[in-house]
Amino acid sequence: MSLPIPAPESDAFFNPNAIALVGASSSPTRIGGRTLAALLKYGFAGRIYPINPSHDVIQGLKAYARIEDVPDPVDLAVISVPAAEVLDALRSCIAKGVRAVVIYSSGFSEAGGDGVGMQATIRFLARRSGVRVLGPNCLGFMSLPSKTICTFGQAPNMGIPDGGGVSIVSQSGAFGTYTYAAGLFRRMPISRWITTGNEADVDFSDCVEWLVQDPETKVIMGYMEGCRDGAALIRALENARRAGKPVVILKVGRSAAGASAAQSHTAALAGDDQVYDAVFRRYGVCRAASLEEFFDAGYALLHGLAPKGKRAAVITASGGAGVLIADEVSAQGFSLPPVPDDIQLHLKRLVPFAGVGNPIDVTAQVGNDPQLFSQFFSAVAGTGLYDAIFCFQGLSGINREPSERLLSRWTELREKFPDLPIFISAMAKPEVAAVLESKNIPVFDDPSRMVRAAAAMCNRQNGDAMPRPAPVSAAVAWPKLNEVEAVQLLGRAGIPMAAGVVAKSAEEAVARAREIGFPVVLKILSAEIQHKSDVGGVAVGLADEALVREAYENVMSSVRRHLPYAPVDGVLVAPMVNGGVEAIIGARIDPVFGPMVMVGLGGTMVEVLKDVSFCLAPLSLSEARSTLDRLRGAAILDGARGAPAADKEALAEALVRLGDFAAMHAGSIKSVEINPILVRAKGEGVVGLDALIS
Repeated sequence: MSLPIPAPESDAFFNPNAIALVGASSSPTRIGGRTLAALLKYGFAGRIYPINPSHDVIQGLKAYARIEDVPDPVDLAVISVPAAEVLDALRSCIAKGVRAVVIYSSGFSEAGGDGVGMQATIRFLARRSGVRVLGPNCLGFMSLPSKTICTFGQAPNMGIPDGGGVSIVSQSGAFGTYTYAAGLFRRMPISRWITTGNEADVDFSDCVEWLVQDPETKVIMGYMEGCRDGAALIRALENARRAGKPVVILKVGRSAAGASAAQSHTAALAGDDQVYDAVFRRYGVCRAASLEEFFDAGYALLHGLAPKGKRAAVITASGGAGVLIADEVSAQGFSLPPVPDDIQLHLKRLVPFAGVGNPIDVTAQVGNDPQLFSQFFSAVAGTGLYDAIFCFQGLSGINREPSERLLSRWTELREKFPDLPIFISAMAKPEVAAVLESKNIPVFDDPSRMVRAAAAMCNRQNGDAMPRPAPVSAAVAWPKLNEVEAVQLLGRAGIPMAAGVVAKSAEEAVARAREIGFPVVLKILSAEIQHKSDVGGVAVGLADEALVREAYENVMSSVRRHLPYAPVDGVLVAPMVNGGVEAIIGARIDPVFGPMVMVGLGGTMVEVLKDVSFCLAPLSLSEARSTLDRLRGAAILDGARGAPAADKEALAEALVRLGDFAAMHAGSIKSVEINPILVRAKGEGVVGLDALIS
């Protein structure tokens, strides 16, 4: 289990006074020499101690045979020796009183065999001593404000940025280096850059915790392949949210092939991608699907103001750009409320042939009168109707005179509307864009990327973090439950379930059907049979005694033929329930993140339709409603093609109760499935028709 990181421990990495380089080389091109060369090149202000018994001087600095020979305290040690020598080197660092260690060396869990045991020993030594260990098999890290360049990768060769604000954590060293270079190319002011390698001790979640506490970090960005400790990640994301620090994560492994590759790379559970979506959604993480989205979201979160809603206005001097932006605005879930009639009349007086609905087209007339754009913007923004305004400024940021007008315009407008999220698409020189960014106005050369970045910011605002209570029932393994037992438990949890009675003979089934009233359903009752219809264990629409008697014999015969050794407790006789929309709700205990709930459409066809949505459990009613709204077929519940609207509120309430049940019994169950659950017309509730608890 990962441990919370107190600030002094992260300071040993980010702001060390003294660094020892174990395995230092006199050659600045070798792995053992690159870190020393980079520290010297970029002017690390602290003390540097090369450790190598074969040299007295390394790259101009006095060398020591052993770290124990260093006369002064050492905060941070970097180990770059063969794997077989790492444990002795680590023990020496611990004996010296080093507070933090980076291990470049490979040949541990990623190599299998003895490497697995050696990595376990690294973890044991770190936890016993309290020394924090980054790696092994990592490319190290860089703390740029303090010029602590502890990596043997190519990142330092790219240069280091002026200023900071963004920090990057990567579970891949090589790709982490690529993201650093890409960030520099995009003028991202990077403060910290960390690669975690095999995560024997310090893991991704620990690094997020460090950055939450780090005053040099305003936006946390991460490349993630998997997670071993879901509770630690949730705690870190919750702390980031509480601190108001945005988190952007590029989580790979969406496909089966990608998940397999990620797991083989990190030896961590890549996990169900929809589960990660649920975690990120709850804690307001911006999840990027590409490197472009990754940096666009990070850039917008650093320089922009996040929209509090999705009511947008589009103002351009190009009709074509207005259409392009409007298309993307709609695709990203924004609305385009029309400009009020009185404001439209005012704008028409300024430019009679302007488009004034929304999008708003100032037209090329702005070339004759540059003040028109400001007048249009002020009139629209002054209504207070819009959560964000998207503006297309074309080539205004390229040449000197238009650039000066552009900066003057937006300086005045920002002073007039200091809290309004404004996004600009324009070709702009870096120095022009930098001025706008300083006024919390991000600039994008691509209008569509501008809108997508704003949507990522807006979606982050909609997270619905909810405390996760400790389970209140003992973690005791339950025996296998048949459907009657499962239905009874779920009914006591407050989920409406169809009542049924058990029959152990054909005549008893007829008698129970007579008591219930025809038509009825017969279902095989066995804790060992999960998919009853697959083995002929279900008969529906039984309208009289003869059909019930015949169905009983057929069901029993079919089950014995398919599963001759399955224990059978009889049949369940239940009323035939018709009408409404078939759905499924379920819960499972994820091995990484714990209890989750799922809702989908289709009932018995859910595996074909694959229209499902996940959420962490327990969940609030608002989260349950949002989970339903994310279904592709959500319109069916709203009453598509003239059908009556279904009782979505009752389905949401059932999902909340199932989440409570799963959280309460997380130590005793693996999964729960209510399929189908019939969603009746609005106001008539829901009823579960079948249940399985394993």
